Amino acid sequence: MSLTLSALFVNFNSWRLLDRALRSLCAAPPHGPDGQRLTLEVIVVDNASPLRDAAAEAELRGLVAAIGGVFEQSPDNGGYAAGMNRALAHARGELILVCNPDLLFLSGTVDRLVAALCADATVGAAQPEQYWDEDLQCRLPAGHLPTLRELYRSVLAPLWPRAARRHVAERTQAMIEVWTAPGVHELRMLSGCCFLMRRATISRVGFFDAGFPLYYEDTDLGKRIQRAGLRIVQVGGSRVVHLYNRSAVTAQGVATERFQVGRRRYFARWHGWLGRASVRLVDRLHRTALVRRRLQRLPWPVVVDCPVVDGRPLLQLPRRVERFLVEHANDQWFTLTAGTFGSGDTWSPRASLYANYPATVYFRVVDLSAPGGRLLGIYRHRRTLPAEATR
Repeated sequence: MSLTLSALFVNFNSWRLLDRALRSLCAAPPHGPDGQRLTLEVIVVDNASPLRDAAAEAELRGLVAAIGGVFEQSPDNGGYAAGMNRALAHARGELILVCNPDLLFLSGTVDRLVAALCADATVGAAQPEQYWDEDLQCRLPAGHLPTLRELYRSVLAPLWPRAARRHVAERTQAMIEVWTAPGVHELRMLSGCCFLMRRATISRVGFFDAGFPLYYEDTDLGKRIQRAGLRIVQVGGSRVVHLYNRSAVTAQGVATERFQVGRRRYFARWHGWLGRASVRLVDRLHRTALVRRRLQRLPWPVVVDCPVVDGRPLLQLPRRVERFLVEHANDQWFTLTAGTFGSGDTWSPRASLYANYPATVYFRVVDLSAPGGRLLGIYRHRRTLPAEATR
């Protein structure tokens, strides 16, 4: 008897992106580990998107009907977790695939996730490798489990630049381990953009907590999976392109506010009174004049503004390097970094990657051929975004 795979999507102002995601998912119908084709159903919940596109919405509804599934218009935006819970209520599948609307699925992505999940009863959730661009040039950040130590580092780092540099270097090594891992690799944290679970596991550990309006809901679910003695794994060769954060930027103020709510709830749940007190203290410290001033200053000795060649930034390294890593970040502290590997004495992003960059992007280049990795330089690029990039 064929298994049913239910693919769950929550939409917020992402009509065209979601249409592409569904078409890419259906371009390679999923199969089970025995090669038998799975029954695919798609559940879409629109979280009361304020930016409407009548033509795209009609096309999307038609596509969902053609695939087989449900399109639900939520009367309000209760947050991503609440939207996913609405979608799960409609799902009939034994396998549940959680998906952001801004994904592109590559051939074999879902098949490999299904095979890894079904092959090992200790796997509670399986997720693909995540790329930022369609040329698969740049890996997106690997999950970095939030801890009280990391929370305090976020406010103390600006006061001690040497400690900040050491912290970033440690995080880089952790990212490299995930980005270069072959086969099935165990992760410390669940990424909510795309993962596969058994319905039986959801019955055991629960699904998303709707008290998290945006952000931290996946981290919380991952902690519950691990608490149950199950593993979270990345499946090598299973790949998605994640056009990162396209929905949140359409309502940045709301996203920021909901991030704060999610962070407070997460630390209170997993660290009790100490977690609640720590978040309050860190928030107060971040608002102090000293920390605000220091956050405007780079913790690096020299930052080089990149020349622009053929319309894109060109990083000119101090010497030729056998193998290097270019980290990409939106902020000067490299809080969250994507990564690209290369060799030679220069590097420039391809057009598909460059199209995803924000107005200002920072690059950190590390020589991986040197023991422990050696910092080669910090670079910055500023660009003028087209008007449609912010809509």
